[in-house]
Amino acid sequence: MNKKEENLKFGDFILKRRIKMGYTLRQFCKMKGQDTANISRIENNILPPPKNQEKLEALAKAYEIKKNTSDWVEFFDLAAASQLTIPKNVIEDNPNLINFLPAFYRAARKKDIRKEDIVQLMKLIKGEVGNGQDARRNKD
Repeated sequence: MNKKEENLKFGDFILKRRIKMGYTLRQFCKMKGQDTANISRIENNILPPPKNQEKLEALAKAYEIKKNTSDWVEFFDLAAASQLTIPKNVIEDNPNLINFLPAFYRAARKKDIRKEDIVQLMKLIKGEVGNGQDARRNKD
């Protein structure tokens, strides 16, 4: 993933998807039964994606995103990020995550947050580091 793709927003993702499908906005909306103005606003990151899970899944279906694919995961991850939420499956897969959010918030407020800080936090969340150990010591 290149630097530009790392910062991809939900609207950018679905816009690229529609263009790859070969549809203009009007064609897509007519064929998929979507409102042109709303889809345009979502694709241009003016409106966030729907919060309702059923509506979001219907939108994924309209963009022909198949369940259990990397595009499906990315679609829902980007939707959650645009809503400033954590995907439900991420919380379910990492039940300790909520306990570490305050530490993450403190770290994120630091002006000199480093990638190593995030890696350390992820190791803690996943239980790879415990009992007060420093993740850097585990590398040796």
